[in-house]
Amino acid sequence: MLPRKRKLIKWALWLLVLYTVIGFLILPPIVRSIAVKQLSKQLDREVTIEKIKINPFALSTTVRGLMIKDKDGEDEALQQNPKFWELIEAAKSSEAK
Repeated sequence: MLPRKRKLIKWALWLLVLYTVIGFLILPPIVRSIAVKQLSKQLDREVTIEKIKINPFALSTTVRGLMIKDKDGEDEALQQNPKFWELIEAAKSSEAK
């Protein structure tokens, strides 16, 4: 039974390492790319995001350097570092009005 426990522990550790690598290193650039494309399409404006951080253990996301240009192309219509969920809640509340 001891070798089986050891094998289970190894599998669990490898899954934890895989979860960590995917969450911290692989997902942020993918999410950033998709978010920029979707926000630009939805808002019909140029959107840039400097950096997205994902913490898979805290289940949190941080968006840094979000910039949404005016429709006429001016550079700094909105440049903030909002918390992701506050941004989503603001969008939901503006849709409800």
